[in-house]
Parts: sequence; C-alpha cells; structure tokens
Amino acid sequence: MSGLCRTDTAFWHEGQIWKVDTATRTAKIWYAMSPLPNTNPGSGTNYSYSAIHGTAVDDSHHVFVCNRVLNRLQVLDSNANVLRSIAVSRPDAVEYEKATGALWVATRYGQQGVKGEVRLMRFNNWRTDSVPAFSVKLCTIECIILSRDRTFINIIGTGARKRIWVSFKDIPVAIFRESGDTVELVRNF
Repeated sequence: MSGLCRTDTAFWHEGQIWKVDTATRTAKIWYAMSPLPNTNPGSGTNYSYSAIHGTAVDDSHHVFVCNRVLNRLQVLDSNANVLRSIAVSRPDAVEYEKATGALWVATRYGQQGVKGEVRLMRFNNWRTDSVPAFSVKLCTIECIILSRDRTFINIIGTGARKRIWVSFKDIPVAIFRESGDTVELVRNF
C-alpha cells in the first residue's frame, strides 16, 4: 500500500510502503524513504503530492516504485533493498506486464496556473533500460491539479489481443494497443 498524501497523524508518514499479511490482516511498514519527506506543507496547497505514487509487483516479488521526491522509478527486491533506480520525471503510475516483462509508466505534472501533461511510456527491460522504448503524450492538463489526482494503468491480454488501459480525470478511460514503437487509441469513454 502506498500513495496516501497525509501528514496529520502519528500513524502515517510520507514515503512509506506498507505490506499487508492477508492471513492475519495486519499491516507493517515494509519500506520507508530516509529521511521521511513531508510533501504536504499545508492542507489544500497546489504543490502537495505523495512521495510514493504507484507501485507494482512481478512474480519474483520485485517491487516497482514511483518515487516522486527523487524523480525515479525504483526497483526493490523482496527485502526492500533498492536494486535499481531509473530516472523518470514525475512518475505517477507503474504496471508490470507479466507476458513480456515490460514496465509501463505514466508520468504527470502541472499545477495551478501551470499547464502540464500526462505521458505513457514503456521500458522493455527494467534490468537494463535507462530510457523508455517510447513515450507518448496522452493529454495536456490545463486545470487545477489536486493532490489526490493520479493515473491508473492496467494491462489486459497478451500478444495481438493485449490492451493497455489508462485512466486519469482528464482522460477518464482510454484503451490502447501497441503499434510498433507507439500506442494507438482503440477506444475511450
């Protein structure tokens, strides 16, 4: 669990990932940035964001973390040790594609009075790639960015039937398919 932007309790602090034991239904801190950042300097400010946004996990228990403080996509092993750190400006969501091992990352920026954008990119091999195979602009953001906003990615199917679902408040749901080194819109609603 990650991504909550809140600093008003002793229980929760920014920059942490919690692991839930489904058998006992207990949660414990699994990873914590050091030092713990405070990305929410005042309730309702336009500059607030969560230190850690999206996370994803592969079958080998590698955890992929969108670290917005360091502008990195971090790869952690099953013991929360950082294996790799890839420079990604303003990572917002990450999804691991089981069939190919690719990482799909959405980035997002913008704030009150400053235009921004949402981008979708793919890293073919997280072990070796330092730059994405491609990066596509999904939308321009011209309105207020709220700290609770975030993008979502889901990969459905494999091969020619694979579809990449992306959602954000300015593009509620968009379904893409790969087309060479880019994506092609199949449907949005």
